[in-house]
Amino acid sequence: MGLLAFQLSGLYAVGSISVGALLAGLVSFSGGLTSLWRGHVFAVREVRRQLQLTCLVSTAAVAAIAAAVALRSSTPVLVGLSVFAGVASGGAPTGFRTLLLAVVPGRLLSKAHYFESMMSEASFMLGPLLIGAMTAFVAVPVALVVMSGLYLAAALLLFRLPVLAPRPLETAVRARLPRASLLFCLLPLPVTCAYGIVESNVPARMDLYHLPVHLAGFFLTILSVGSCMGGLLVSVYPLRTRRPQRLVAALLVAFATLLVPATVAPTAVGYALGLVVASLALVPLLGLGVAQLEARSAEEDRARVFGWYLAAAQIGGGLGSAANGFLLGVLPLDRVPWVAIALLVATTVGVAVLPGALSYGARLRRHVTA
Repeated sequence: MGLLAFQLSGLYAVGSISVGALLAGLVSFSGGLTSLWRGHVFAVREVRRQLQLTCLVSTAAVAAIAAAVALRSSTPVLVGLSVFAGVASGGAPTGFRTLLLAVVPGRLLSKAHYFESMMSEASFMLGPLLIGAMTAFVAVPVALVVMSGLYLAAALLLFRLPVLAPRPLETAVRARLPRASLLFCLLPLPVTCAYGIVESNVPARMDLYHLPVHLAGFFLTILSVGSCMGGLLVSVYPLRTRRPQRLVAALLVAFATLLVPATVAPTAVGYALGLVVASLALVPLLGLGVAQLEARSAEEDRARVFGWYLAAAQIGGGLGSAANGFLLGVLPLDRVPWVAIALLVATTVGVAVLPGALSYGARLRRHVTA
């Protein structure tokens, strides 16, 4: 809900959808930065209680943004509140993913990670549709109040989930992540940045097709349908490979290729059809990363590893949204998604080359030392 809600907030309060894209990016970016240390907090403190506190503070933060938007506050006020909202909610995905360890049997964890990724995309599918409907029939501040209420509902529903006891500090925290885990932790950064550019470009693109901006919720829902379809497939048939590097590179190429039809679509109908396939590879990519980290990490270290992974995803999405807001002032709005495609291509090259280069560097250092 947040992506479209914050973009429409910028349009409602200060008359600029570019400012709205910046607000959405700041929420995600600051939340991602917060996740870097919240993974440690979830590793050493009881998870459910920390999640409930996170949801309650987020309730207050989004309510404050709703009030500021209703009063048509200035851009600096909205920026400050957006950063606060991001910090308040930062780490929540990490906590929920960590809580899976207390809910799901070990033999089903691999499927659970893909299913959880798919359900996240399902929320992105329904959220924009609800925001679009509410802004069409009521007003943006009302939609923000509803968002605030959903955080409160989440805090209450958490009472139904089990407690996940903390680990001792000395076993829960290591000096640094293993190199292989670090590479998988960084994978979501360019992937979600590219997706964030495409996703946050949707509301601005309504102007190209001479449509009202609140219909962006419908198109964002279509975009999420594709990611849910990809997520459903890998939830039923999880990806398994002895060479995850090659599979990641193949999925990145597929992602970049599938973004092209929507990018070049001359009509609204063509754009909608292109969006259906644009995000098919997103959940398989992100789910593969989580499954690899879960398999490579000790149980006591997973909260921290998931924190890094999801922080990279949030930071990437925030950078993508903010980049879209900047690029809209530099490029024609239908050219902006090409930047996302170029980023995915560059990431593919990095995935193909970087691990080999690091391995060669390690062998060279050992040779020199010897």
